[in-house]
Amino acid sequence: MRYAREFVGGAVTDASYSALTERFGDRGAVEFTVLVGFLLVTIRLWQALGVPEPSAEEIAALLDAVRTGAIPLPDPEARIG
Repeated sequence: MRYAREFVGGAVTDASYSALTERFGDRGAVEFTVLVGFLLVTIRLWQALGVPEPSAEEIAALLDAVRTGAIPLPDPEARIG
């Protein structure tokens, strides 16, 4: 998605943010922006701390396990704390 690439690059255009709000609404645009920001911070921290990246095979196996139900998704109604 163009917006996410622009966000990561630090140069979001009005046009891409408008397209985001058209697709997700105002609240969804804010939530998507927070998600992309969280992922960016997490990835940069892992890079700075030398956390090894998973291989393509490891990612594929994890996604397959989620798709087949071998790994259950978290309960969306559960609360932390």
